[in-house]
Amino acid sequence: NQAAYQLTVVDDGREVWRTKVIIGKPQTQTVAFHDRMETVVFNPSWGVPPSIIKNEMLPILRRDPSYLDRLGYRVVTKSGQIVRSSAVEWSAYNKGVPYSIEQPPSDDNALGEVKFLFPNSHSIYFHDTPARSLFDRSSRAFSHGCVRVENPRIFAENLLGLSGEEVARRIDSGRSQSAKVKQDIKVHLTYFTAWPDSTGKIIYYDDVYGRDERMESAFSATAVATR
Repeated sequence: NQAAYQLTVVDDGREVWRTKVIIGKPQTQTVAFHDRMETVVFNPSWGVPPSIIKNEMLPILRRDPSYLDRLGYRVVTKSGQIVRSSAVEWSAYNKGVPYSIEQPPSDDNALGEVKFLFPNSHSIYFHDTPARSLFDRSSRAFSHGCVRVENPRIFAENLLGLSGEEVARRIDSGRSQSAKVKQDIKVHLTYFTAWPDSTGKIIYYDDVYGRDERMESAFSATAVATR
């Protein structure tokens, strides 16, 4: 439930595990939809989305072309060739750039140790994060739309049926590797500002995206139109 900043694992109608999450900022909201969990990736690379390249990286690169070299990112041409960031004339580009940018697996990788894929048209997935302190905040809408998970190792154990030792072994290898989720596990990205806790008590949450107000306006407009 996005409004509660929580991820809950439910098995046969029973809650078995719950953890904190970070969702999209109001200007880059996490979408509400349903899908199926397919893959867990240990030590993932991060392919920087074009919107982040354009809006956040490009202004920096125009001033400091070696910025990505120092951070350890890879700049890749359309033919797959890796080039140095400092060798690109970034000031020649105002909108899109003819390169992809990747961050290899590392302690500083934006996706952390694990990512969880359920391919969808919104390009949303779950992942770890090196910015651990943000989970201490009560309001946790900080991402570009994907969902950051506070305890990704335990989440991987639940999805794959692996022991904590095996999950740690795969992460500690340092190699990027994928594991298919064999069970039919549904993913429901919901947004409810009123939601029961584990005891069944209804808890009310802030409407960080302002969706309740828009829904109320839509209901009111429908009521007027049908009189």
